[in-house]
Amino acid sequence: MRKLLFVLISVVLLTGCGDKTIDASSPENLKKSISDMVSELEGDQLQSFNISMGRIMINSAIEAAGDDKKKQAIIKNKINGKTASEIIKIGENEKLPGEAD
Repeated sequence: MRKLLFVLISVVLLTGCGDKTIDASSPENLKKSISDMVSELEGDQLQSFNISMGRIMINSAIEAAGDDKKKQAIIKNKINGKTASEIIKIGENEKLPGEAD
């Protein structure tokens, strides 16, 4: 019984460790998780994250063609469950209209 309890406690503690991820399950959770993530970033990583989020938002708005619900769904699909590093990589692959490859 003690071994099982130890294993369960270890799993719970390890689950809490690691990089923060985006929770896009609701607009409120999305705002909070982005805010929490940004508060832990510094310097170049913060700048890269902000640029990547901007690219993701702009391209999602263009793709949705004015449909706000569709835009939110596109953003959710791109960033939900992602870490800051993953979002930066996604943003690096997001080309804005008119931008050279």
